Amino acid sequence: MYAVIKGSDSAMSEANSQRVVAHAGDRSAASRFMETLGPGILFAATSVGVSHLVQSTRAGAAFGLGMMLVIVFAHAIKYSAFRAGSDYAAATGKSLLFAYRQQGAWTLFLFGMVTLSSMFIVLAAVLLVCAGLLRVVFEFNGSLSVIATIVVALAAALLIRGRYEWLEKITKLLIALLTLITVITTVVALPQMQWQGVASFTPEQRDMKTILFAVALAGWMPTALDTSVWQSVWTVEKVRSGGGITPQTSRRDFNIGYVLTAVLALCFMLIGASIMHGSQTSFSATATGFATQFIDIYATTLGEWSRPVIGVTAFAVILSTVITVLDGFPRVCAKWMVIVSQLKLPAREQKDDINAEQRWYVRFIIIEAFGALCIIYFWLSSFKTLIDLAATVSFLSAPILAVLNHRAMISRAVPSQHRLSGRDFYLSVFSVLCLAIFSLGYLFLLVSR
Repeated sequence: MYAVIKGSDSAMSEANSQRVVAHAGDRSAASRFMETLGPGILFAATSVGVSHLVQSTRAGAAFGLGMMLVIVFAHAIKYSAFRAGSDYAAATGKSLLFAYRQQGAWTLFLFGMVTLSSMFIVLAAVLLVCAGLLRVVFEFNGSLSVIATIVVALAAALLIRGRYEWLEKITKLLIALLTLITVITTVVALPQMQWQGVASFTPEQRDMKTILFAVALAGWMPTALDTSVWQSVWTVEKVRSGGGITPQTSRRDFNIGYVLTAVLALCFMLIGASIMHGSQTSFSATATGFATQFIDIYATTLGEWSRPVIGVTAFAVILSTVITVLDGFPRVCAKWMVIVSQLKLPAREQKDDINAEQRWYVRFIIIEAFGALCIIYFWLSSFKTLIDLAATVSFLSAPILAVLNHRAMISRAVPSQHRLSGRDFYLSVFSVLCLAIFSLGYLFLLVSR
C-alpha cells in the first residue's frame, strides 16, 4: 500500500512538474512576445494625444456616428505610408532619414522644414492639455504655464537619464491601462446611446464648418505622417538596445499599435456620441475646462468612484504623449544632424555616429522644451494661428512624405523579399493618390475661405 501511495505521489509530482514547466514556457513565450513590442506602442501613445483624446471625443459629441467613416478611412489610407517606417528600419537597420538621403539632399531639408514648423507647437499643445489635467486631477492652484514647465522638466530628465529603455517600459504600462479602462467605459456607455439621433454614418449637417472639421479630423488622424520617420528611428533604437527585432516581429508590433490606435479613436468617438451628442453641452476651448469635462464624461458613465482613477489614467496617457513627443522630435533631429554633417560623402560611405547622436539628442530635448515653453509663456494668444500653421504644413507635406516612403520601400537598399510588391505595392500607390487628393482639397478650402 505504501508503494502504491509512493508511486501515486511520484506520478503527481511529475505531473505537477510538467505543469510548472509548461506554465513557465507559456510565461516565457508571453514575455518574449511583450519584449518584441515597442515602437508600435510608442506610435499609439503619440497618436492618443490631442487627435484622439480631444478630436475623436469632440467628433462623437458634435456629429454622433457621422464621423466614424472619416476616422476609419483616414486610418486605412495612411496605413501603408506609416508602416514604411518600421518595415524599412527592420529590413535595413537604417532609419527613413537614410532612405531620404539616398533620394537627394533636398528631401532632408524638406523634412527638416516640416519638423521645425511643428515640433515646438505640437509639444506646447500636449503640454497644455497635460497641465490642464494635472490641475484638475490633483487640484493644483498654479498657472498652466508653471505646471507645464514642471511637467516638461521632469519628462526631459526622465529621457536624458533613462533613454529608450525607460521610454518603452513606461509607455507600455500606460497604454495598457488606458486601453482597458477606455474599452470598459465604451461598453458601459453604449446603452446610453440615443440611436435614433446618431444612427447615420454621414453627418446631418453638410455645411462648410462640417467639411472643415472632417478635413482637420482626417488630417490629424491618427497623427502627422512625419511620425513614420520617428517609427523608423525607434525601431533602430529597439535593435540597438537588444530588442531582437526581425521584419516579421516589427510588422506585428506596428500592426498591433496601429489597430490599437484606430480602436481607441473609435472608442473615444462612441463615448462622445453616447454621453454628449444631442445635449447642449460643448467642449470648452480651454485646457482646464476640457480636462474637467473629459473626466466628467467617464465619471458620469462609470460612477463617481471612478473619477480619481480616470483622472490619473487620463493624465498618465497625456503624459506618455508628452514623453513620446519630447523623445521623437529630438531623436529624429539628432539623426538628421549626423546625416547632414556627412552630406559631402557618398550615401554608401555614410556611417552612424552614435556618440554624436546622443549629444545632439540631449541638446534638442532642451531646445524643444524651451521653444514649447516660450510659446506657452509669450505667444499663447496666437496659439490657434500656430496650430493652423502646423496643420497646414502637415497636410501639404503628407503626400510628398508618402511618395518618399514608397520609394524607400522599393529601393535596392531593401532586400528583395521585403520590398513592396503585389497588393502592398498597389495599396501604397493608392495611399499616395488619396493623400494627394486630400491635400489639394484642403488647399482649395483654405483658398476659398
